[in-house]
Amino acid sequence: MHIDVTSTKCSGCSGCFAVCPKKAISMEKDKEGFLIPMVDRRKCVECGACVRICPAKQEQKVKENICYSYAAKLDDKYNDIRKNSASGGVFPALAKYALEIREGYVCGCVLDNMLPKHIISQCWDDVEKMQDSKYVQSDMQSCIKDIGNLLHKGKFVLFVGTSCQVAGLEEYLDIANISKANLLTVDFFCHGVPSPMIWDEYIDFYKNKKKRTPVNYRFRSKEYGWGMASRGSNHLGSVVFGKQVNRRDNFSWAARMWRSIFFSNLCIRQYCHQCPYASAQKPSDMTIGDFWGIEDICPDFDDGKGCSVMIIRSSKAKCILKQTPWLVTKDVTLEEAVKKQGNAFAPSIRNERRDAFWNDYYKNGFEYVANKYFQYDGVHRMKALIKRILFALKIRNIY
Repeated sequence: MHIDVTSTKCSGCSGCFAVCPKKAISMEKDKEGFLIPMVDRRKCVECGACVRICPAKQEQKVKENICYSYAAKLDDKYNDIRKNSASGGVFPALAKYALEIREGYVCGCVLDNMLPKHIISQCWDDVEKMQDSKYVQSDMQSCIKDIGNLLHKGKFVLFVGTSCQVAGLEEYLDIANISKANLLTVDFFCHGVPSPMIWDEYIDFYKNKKKRTPVNYRFRSKEYGWGMASRGSNHLGSVVFGKQVNRRDNFSWAARMWRSIFFSNLCIRQYCHQCPYASAQKPSDMTIGDFWGIEDICPDFDDGKGCSVMIIRSSKAKCILKQTPWLVTKDVTLEEAVKKQGNAFAPSIRNERRDAFWNDYYKNGFEYVANKYFQYDGVHRMKALIKRILFALKIRNIY
């Protein structure tokens, strides 16, 4: 008995890859670019560990029968750090605790040569690379097994990822009988993960169209504010380019188009449309995200610089929160915390044109689908340019 799944039934958490005692499983790309487990039957001994660990085949586990909800943001002394975060800066606040108080490790997603990957680090420079949302599925590489080794040595680890990645990590540690006392898991309200292959195609598309080589990408820039203080949402994406001196492009439609790709749901992993974690009950110690609607619930707490929602589900996380004085919090109800989190109630809906999109992509390539589905044709690009100029002149906002 061994695992045999497609990206419709598999989240890509890589727990099975980590647990296989014979190294018979590799994570390979399917035709949509999503990683799925492939079993080398010459090495497989049919032990069934990969099936037993698979979160998609298990009932969702509940942490503890506790729940604390907060609005949260970094203290004003750390505004430079909060500025680089997508919302209130809870992640770097927890990373500061992990590195400085516990002398431990942080595992999170970075763009490595523009490819999203999870890494483990004790370096603050890497924490800064982990900040900001990453609207594309990351490669966990060997992180699950490496975290297990660190925990076995008594080291503290902060892990931040999607709910399915947290579930895969937790299942592995249970099967390997490794204590989670020194592990803090953090997930977030997730819309779904787009194809890394389409992301790679998009970056090449930008490079060819603009004759620039991207070196980074900001998915959630707060240059023009956050929440109700923001001047819209269509300026959030920006390409960072330049070798000696980094420059940013948040002007061209090519630079800002990924947001439309992401929210179109045309290339979201199919498993995400039936996600079992699209609720307020998740497998992590803590869930974070943007606190949409904070201006109505706690207007005095909203300074327009970014505010996070934080839901705690374990006494361990509650204890750690008490040891992060640089994080300012305010109690809220769970209902207030999730009221405007759409994916706290249901998975993202599959786009009815999804099959047509992939057929067009396979037949005609990325530029064709960029024109057809994401408004890169001449007329729409001209409209986007006019809107962006009016935005720059502060005549209108862009949504």
